[in-house]
Amino acid sequence: MKWIHKILGLFLVKPFFKIFFRLKVEGKENLKNLSGPLLIIGNHKFFLDPFALGAATPISTNIHPIRIMGEIAVFNHPGLRLLKKTGIIKLVYSLFGVFSVVRGVELKEALEVPINILKNNGIVFLFPEGKIVHEDEIGQFKRGAPALALITKTKILPIALKIGHKGVRKKYFVKFGQVFSLPEGLTNEDGSGYMRSIIEDLYRTLK
Repeated sequence: MKWIHKILGLFLVKPFFKIFFRLKVEGKENLKNLSGPLLIIGNHKFFLDPFALGAATPISTNIHPIRIMGEIAVFNHPGLRLLKKTGIIKLVYSLFGVFSVVRGVELKEALEVPINILKNNGIVFLFPEGKIVHEDEIGQFKRGAPALALITKTKILPIALKIGHKGVRKKYFVKFGQVFSLPEGLTNEDGSGYMRSIIEDLYRTLK
């Protein structure tokens, strides 16, 4: 899967973003010497955010393949619902390493797959907000991301994402922050606030 992800990134994802967006990437120096297990968290502004991460990540790094936590059971957008019915969503998820979660299940059940990935030195990317937040702000973080980090004691790479609204080729901002770990003894609720403050500070530096 590692080489499939690198090939897809090099010949599909990166060219796509080069053609349709003006991708601005900051903080790539924070990826140096990183490897799994690693939890990547970021705010969610656009449905292409997971692919923007792939386009912004150098092929030479050791954080491939990135496994992405995604929603498969329910889609609010009619276009995405149509793609799900045709099986395209399932194919895309398979190719790009997305594992699905179902809303409403117990936290322990929802985290079973990402816990196993991290225990096997994998890389997991998720959006703690749990949805796209269109406003120019960071939404409230859910308990899943801090619970996953606290259970596995995994280091965390924060990223901030933002998309411009002007021009034919809109600007797509991706900024990698510094790796951190959650302090021991935090509750999931406190961990949510801790993570959110880091992403919010990173997001406010995007211009």
